[in-house]
Amino acid sequence: MKRFISSTIVVLVICLIAAAIGGCKAPANPDPSENSPEPTATPTMSPTESPEPEPTEEPVTEWDNSIPALMVKVNEGHWRYLDLTEYLGQDNVWVAVPVPLSDLEAGINNIVVHSNALNGGNRNSTSLDLWFTMQDIGFDSFLSTDYMLRWDGYTDRRANIRLELKHGDEWVAYPQGEDYKTEESTVIGLYKPTGGYFNMSRNVTVDELGSFTEARVLVNLHVGSNLLEPIEEEVPEEPDPRDATTPFFKVKVNKGKWIRYDLTPEKGKHNVWITVPIDVKDLIDGDNDIKIDTNVISIGHLTDKSVNLYFTFTDTPGNTKLSTDGMVTWVDYTDRYANIKLEVKDSGGWKTLPTEEKEYRMDESTIVGLFRGDWESFYNMRKYIKVDSVDQITEARLLIHLHVGSELTLQGAE
Repeated sequence: MKRFISSTIVVLVICLIAAAIGGCKAPANPDPSENSPEPTATPTMSPTESPEPEPTEEPVTEWDNSIPALMVKVNEGHWRYLDLTEYLGQDNVWVAVPVPLSDLEAGINNIVVHSNALNGGNRNSTSLDLWFTMQDIGFDSFLSTDYMLRWDGYTDRRANIRLELKHGDEWVAYPQGEDYKTEESTVIGLYKPTGGYFNMSRNVTVDELGSFTEARVLVNLHVGSNLLEPIEEEVPEEPDPRDATTPFFKVKVNKGKWIRYDLTPEKGKHNVWITVPIDVKDLIDGDNDIKIDTNVISIGHLTDKSVNLYFTFTDTPGNTKLSTDGMVTWVDYTDRYANIKLEVKDSGGWKTLPTEEKEYRMDESTIVGLFRGDWESFYNMRKYIKVDSVDQITEARLLIHLHVGSELTLQGAE
């Protein structure tokens, strides 16, 4: 049975507006499969044009969950599975999933997307993300966060999903005349940090089907390189009684223990680089994951009562992330890198990494730790710094660019 969405007044109003151009039909409730989806929002990226999809083979209707898959369902049809192996590690890629013409109908067709991905974050190496194009009024794209029982309409965007029908040698796209951009995204599949699931769907209207011989659904994705990798749990930080009496800047390198740096000598310094010695044993060949935190309650921004990390704007971002939920989920900074650098010593002396970062400016800053003001939230950053080989490194240290207030309040002292 086809259902109309009535989850919010806003959606009802939008459905009335959209009635003449496609309506607001919700997807029918499918039988749950072993894994179904959950999303997170991400920062806006610069719009990019969508490439043409690569050809794909006909998917099957049963699947081995050891293979990463995108799942697509049209109306009351069966789930169709597409092996994502050849797309691993690609961003802004369009994949094509063949569907039977018999699943379609003249009028509104509801397309639901699903996945067996084990998302460990948002638009990262472990995530499968659906791209969206922002628009003034959204009316045909929907989100479910309760295993496809209830659907809410997006009011400001449309999912980058389209239907293509073959007429002779030509593929005809529906909806027609659309441009697609990568302006927002949502993960598809299990979202490991919270244990929830998310699904998205879109309504696509086709006037008639009689002249068409084949059909396929195209979906615009970010495809991580390790969609089925188990997510390692973060080792809890051991409590330290000094946190109630001493302001600390805290650093964690890869799987090492949190390192505490006493900020007392730095109080009142607006533009200071602190030097934090680290254990060489914590470093690895390749990308090194550096997380930062404090035990300070920051009140205001760049004030006597705040600790801030400085950033440098760049046209080539990609190594710095932000968490606002206690380091559970992370989103990419899309216009800057953190003013954090790694210095390593070998037989040739000290070297500074990343080598591609030639300068550090105070273009922007963000609170580190707990912010308290009109709202309360944790702010943590992580940066990935590549080390080609750790074999000859004998010493290592992190340099971090900060504003440190003169009157700091500690979380453990309240």
